Amino acid sequence: MPEILPLGSRIRLYNGEGTITGYDERAAEVYALTATGMQKVPKGALQYVVCWDTASISTLDPDHLALKYWGEIVEEPVEEIVARTEKAMDEDRRQREAAKEAAEKRAQEFLAVAIQKMPNWAKAVIVAERVEDDCDFMTDYHNSTTEETVILAFSSHTRNLFSEMRKAAATFELTKNLSEAPKSAEHRENYSMGGGYYLKDGYRHSSGWKVRKYEIGNGAHSIPVGQWGPSFDEKQATPAHSEASANFTIEQHTHTKKGFDMWICIMPERIERSEYDALLQKAKELGGWYTRKWGKTPAGFAFKALQAAEDFARGEAPTNSQSHQPTVDPRIARFRNLADKMQADIDHKLAERTTNTPRQRRMAAEARNDGYHLKRTQEAMRKIADLAEQNTLPTELQTIRSKKAVSELVKTKIKHDGRYYSAGIDTGEPREDTAQTRAIFSLLSGHDEKAEEQRREMEGLKDMNIPGYFPTPETVVTTMLDYAGIEDGMRVLEPSAGHGAILDVLMGLEEDLTIESCELNHRLSAILERKGYDVVADDFTQFNPGPVYDRIFMNPPFEKRQDIKHLQHAYGLLRAYGRVACIMSSGSVRQPVLTQWVDALGGEVIDLPDNSFKESGTGVSTCLVILDRAPSFN
Repeated sequence: MPEILPLGSRIRLYNGEGTITGYDERAAEVYALTATGMQKVPKGALQYVVCWDTASISTLDPDHLALKYWGEIVEEPVEEIVARTEKAMDEDRRQREAAKEAAEKRAQEFLAVAIQKMPNWAKAVIVAERVEDDCDFMTDYHNSTTEETVILAFSSHTRNLFSEMRKAAATFELTKNLSEAPKSAEHRENYSMGGGYYLKDGYRHSSGWKVRKYEIGNGAHSIPVGQWGPSFDEKQATPAHSEASANFTIEQHTHTKKGFDMWICIMPERIERSEYDALLQKAKELGGWYTRKWGKTPAGFAFKALQAAEDFARGEAPTNSQSHQPTVDPRIARFRNLADKMQADIDHKLAERTTNTPRQRRMAAEARNDGYHLKRTQEAMRKIADLAEQNTLPTELQTIRSKKAVSELVKTKIKHDGRYYSAGIDTGEPREDTAQTRAIFSLLSGHDEKAEEQRREMEGLKDMNIPGYFPTPETVVTTMLDYAGIEDGMRVLEPSAGHGAILDVLMGLEEDLTIESCELNHRLSAILERKGYDVVADDFTQFNPGPVYDRIFMNPPFEKRQDIKHLQHAYGLLRAYGRVACIMSSGSVRQPVLTQWVDALGGEVIDLPDNSFKESGTGVSTCLVILDRAPSFN
């Protein structure tokens, strides 16, 4: 019979540790799934009552973990055991919190140093990691933990080059052996659940040192917290691949046809043609040339002498004085050129689109969101170029080298309302809260979320089926103004203002006008008031201040010939020499009662082009009627 563990004993399972505080006798015969299969647990078998150290463990099935014990129940008070366990748990929790605070403080201190040490050309960092094996092959459990991290060097590119890792490994005493390790130390596990590229004398989870590269797309925040290797001092570190400029990677290769050694200056990213031509001319002056990618030989500017390659990378001229000429930041011209080329895409995305259906409105909103994002990218690239030229670019943005990196940083949160056809509203707030996003958004002019919400509100009015609501297109308003004869000091009325399509154009005129409006629909009236327009009445047909207006611009409802009634009422509100410009349906204009009245007043009827109101959701044929009020008020 197995020995019963005494009360207070500590037991450790795969998912935690605890203290035995009691026993519980099984009341019935059951079966349990154990490590060796289904096992019968006889009636009367005992199971432990355990006080677990970890709150996430709520139950224990000892049979599943092969902890079956039989025997007499031991009667012993457990209050002291429970109290001691709770005290130990509190102490453990306090220690964990203290360790967490210490780790956070160390991370902040490391970040402050990393920002100072990280060069502006750095795109990746090479580190050494001491790995501790934690595998259990009996249970097929594979794991390892990183116990120590040492920063070895920075790199100006993100390619995984083992020659670069070996050179960095040679700078640290505990990884120096990896610099000359056999080919088997080069691990290429670039597959699902793999360990990526790393240099290590042993398999992935074995204990020991390994060297690998981390991309630092988020600047110094992306550098793993650790110690600084021997190659670092108070000055900026140089790239691990060479002692040359940060804008190029210098690698030694052999000419595949002629067999001589050559040094290739590899560019970290694509450049504009004009910049390439200038670099090629400089390379030729130093005795170099441009070589395309061939097999394992990369593309770049090639030289037969290492000194010439380093002079080229540093931007030095081919003179005997060995004077160092300052290298112009290539981002300045490239970012400005790319920003200029984006304007056509921005204009296309932000252009007015047909929004008569929910699907069209969603597509228009998606295009606008894309346009806002492109516009932010363009502005950020120009600001980065300006600050780089002035040598005042913030530290957080000095590693930004491509349009893609800028585009990722200026992405914003999109606010969704849950509707099927909703594309969401661009809030203008950074999608991620990092030092880089805060730095780059501080350069931007901001985003008018309120204007976008107003636009969506007005587009949503089309789904409400408001009777007679067909906004006047700007081209039609322009035609009305051509016949209006607007002058300074005039008092103007828009009787059926809607959301303010005609008023918006009037407010943009140079003339100093007194503009008033009427709107029956309370939702539309609220929009007018938010836009700052003077709404003097709701029902225009009941509005009668007398003949006080110099000009009346109107697009009345057409249903049941309401446009005729509205025009006649508007004519009565004109003062002497006043004029009304009214959009009417062609059917109303053909009515004898209106035709005779307009002719008697010497009015004019102008046919508008077909589909003038197509963008407003209707193909009705329309006319523009112009009437002048005679001095006699007949």
